[in-house]
Parts: sequence; C-alpha cells; structure tokens
Amino acid sequence: MKNVSSVINWLGKLGWGIILYSISLEIGNHISEFNSPKIESRVHLEQLVEEKKKEIGFTGNIELIIDPIGFSSKSYKKDKSYYTIVINKSSLNMAMLNHELYHVYQGHCDNTGPDGIKGFPNKLKYFFYYEPKTIIHTLRNSNH
Repeated sequence: MKNVSSVINWLGKLGWGIILYSISLEIGNHISEFNSPKIESRVHLEQLVEEKKKEIGFTGNIELIIDPIGFSSKSYKKDKSYYTIVINKSSLNMAMLNHELYHVYQGHCDNTGPDGIKGFPNKLKYFFYYEPKTIIHTLRNSNH
C-alpha cells in the first residue's frame, strides 16, 4: 500500500507541475501580446509576412487564415514547402504573428498538420522545447 500511495503522490505532483508549466507558457504569451501593435487588416498582415520572409530568406509559401471565432492560433505544414498560419482575430498582433512565423521558420511545424502535432514524442518536444523557445523569442521580439 505504501508504494501505491507514493506513486499516487508522485503522479499528483507531476500533474500539478504540468498544470503550472502550462499556465506559465500562457502567461508568457499574454505578456508578449500586451503592448504588441495590432494588425489592422489582411493586406497589412500579408505585407508583414512578405517583409519577414525576405528579411530572413524564407522561400516557402505561407497561407494566412484569420479565424473570426477561434481562441488560439496555430501554424502547420501542409506539404514540402507550404505552410498555414491561423491567427484568431482577437490575437491579430505583431507578437502572435512573430510567434507563429518563428514556429514555421525554425521547422517546428514539420511534424504537424491541420489536426495538430503528429506522434507523442513530437508533442513532448513541442510542449517542452519548441513552445518555450518560441515564447522567449516572442517576448524578446514582440514589437517588430
């Protein structure tokens, strides 16, 4: 019984740790968006993406979708050099655009699709490596 109790205790601590970690990621995202300039139109969004692509020499194609009712933004790879970035309308700002573009440029989307991240190991890598790395990048570069 003592072993079962320690396993349950350990799982409880792990669960709380994952919850607190998730909350800290969200706080990082919200801080980066707080004073981030808004993107006022689709045309402006497309211009910004083209500027960023030229700035870093990215040659892939990016489809942009503004989701009028969604709650989160995401980016994913459609095929070899074609990506999609979905940004919800309420988060249409430079910080969120930089966040999603960073995922694309850094290859974080290579194991993703419209339905999400493919495979459990890739989900772990995304959650514990790619997402914190991207949030740190966004916090440092949210206004440009």
